Amino acid sequence: MKLDVIVKYRVVDSEIEGDIPDSCKPPPPCEDADIEGSYPGWLANGFCEDENQIEYMTQLCAKTCGFC
Repeated sequence: MKLDVIVKYRVVDSEIEGDIPDSCKPPPPCEDADIEGSYPGWLANGFCEDENQIEYMTQLCAKTCGFC
């Protein structure tokens, strides 16, 4: 069996941050934006799975809710 493989790559100069495509940047750290200590309680009350709260919880409680 013969396979034709096309390899694409891009050389990125890590010294010039503005030229690094987002797909090559490391992911942001997995953190919560919790400033009041509320998120563990919200997790215990099911807000991480609540369809009405999921967007908010994904953005602000990523670590507590296990989204990252």
